[in-house]
Amino acid sequence: MQLLANSFFQFDTDGSGAIGSEELKEAILSIGLQASDLEIDNLIKEVDEDGNGEIDFAEFCHCMKKSQSLAKSSNEEIIRQCFKIFDQDGNGMITENEFKYVAKEIGGFSDDLAEHVFHELDISSNGHLSADQFAAIVDDYLLSDHLRY
Repeated sequence: MQLLANSFFQFDTDGSGAIGSEELKEAILSIGLQASDLEIDNLIKEVDEDGNGEIDFAEFCHCMKKSQSLAKSSNEEIIRQCFKIFDQDGNGMITENEFKYVAKEIGGFSDDLAEHVFHELDISSNGHLSADQFAAIVDDYLLSDHLRY
């Protein structure tokens, strides 16, 4: 919550307790994005629950939580698509041979490296990775630094 508060107050440059269109435009520019006045107004209208033309802290928090939820569902879809690539036979499990094949063909791993990585990931030592194991691995190692408040 403190990170959200810090972000909010960084954008609320005039200290009014709300982010207006000019402040939002400056914030968007500061992160390297461009937006027209119309796009800024539409963004505020989308987030502005009380209709006062500005984004207060509660609305900002709601918006951030909504964006986290969207990012999470996007991440889950990415994980599902990646799992399908490794699960060559579509049985819901990634075998050592499937993992090694994809790691070598797509990832450029050597046979030894692919085998070593698989055994590191196969913490249950049962010779395969379930969809849940794979999702946890991808989330822990690839997606864990994104959008955590």
